[in-house]
Amino acid sequence: MVRYLFTDFRALNILRNESTCTVVNEEAEISGYEIYLVEQWACDRRIVTVITSYTGDSEHKIRVGVLSIPQDPKHWSDKTRAYFNEMRNCHAKPKQTELGSLFVTSLPTFPSHLTIILVPKGDIRANAGLFDVNLNLKRMGCCGRSTVSFKVPPDAVSVKFRHMFLTSDQVPITFAARELVMIIQLSLYYFGYFQANYIDGLLCDHTQRAIKEWWENVGKQRYFLKPTEDPMCRQSVAGIIGLVMGASRRLALVSNSRAPKDPYDAEHFMYSLEIFQKNEHLPNTICLDSKTIERLH
Repeated sequence: MVRYLFTDFRALNILRNESTCTVVNEEAEISGYEIYLVEQWACDRRIVTVITSYTGDSEHKIRVGVLSIPQDPKHWSDKTRAYFNEMRNCHAKPKQTELGSLFVTSLPTFPSHLTIILVPKGDIRANAGLFDVNLNLKRMGCCGRSTVSFKVPPDAVSVKFRHMFLTSDQVPITFAARELVMIIQLSLYYFGYFQANYIDGLLCDHTQRAIKEWWENVGKQRYFLKPTEDPMCRQSVAGIIGLVMGASRRLALVSNSRAPKDPYDAEHFMYSLEIFQKNEHLPNTICLDSKTIERLH
């Protein structure tokens, strides 16, 4: 077994559940390194989203977790193998530390077309939420095309977001910008276009593709239009949420459907869909597929 250090705690949490991996240290600190988030990798939901750079400066400290992983690749799980393949593809090489091996990337050789963002204080967990918020605001057209940061959004950006999506001034932008995306992701899941494990409020590439697919296969037929703006635009938000709300109201009118008052009470909403499909002798997809929408309307 070999001990590996993880600066990306999301990757660590994925691999810690693999039968051949063992957590040695939940959290530790080492000096002489900086970590960077790769914007494109985070948007694509890759296993590896963070790279580590050696600086040698004792003032530069990073937080890590430690896993014990089999030395022989034959004993790796598919996820473990995917992690190591991605690390090698990003030009990272293992460097020995007092706690174990840490994959380190040389910044001068790192692909220039990828955007890297320095993670403050070397702890991705303390900053990931702000990255999500700023990426969402950028992709929703509330700010320019500049590099996403780990800072609280400026007031001007918050005002534009609230104006575009009509959210309350009382709701913090750091909550609203993620919650709105999460509602859209849950809606897309209801329609069968999104994975449940990705419902986390990050406007990732998968979410944008799902919105486009929804318009192509559902929205265009219901609303007789298709937005030409960014996928997560006002028309998309109104169209997707509106159709979910309409379906929920119609389910509530059907006897024995047991539709919840809140359509975003996912467990009970899906249960009401299941009952409706069973009563109407529809395919038991437990989602708002075309036949179910047609029958509801």
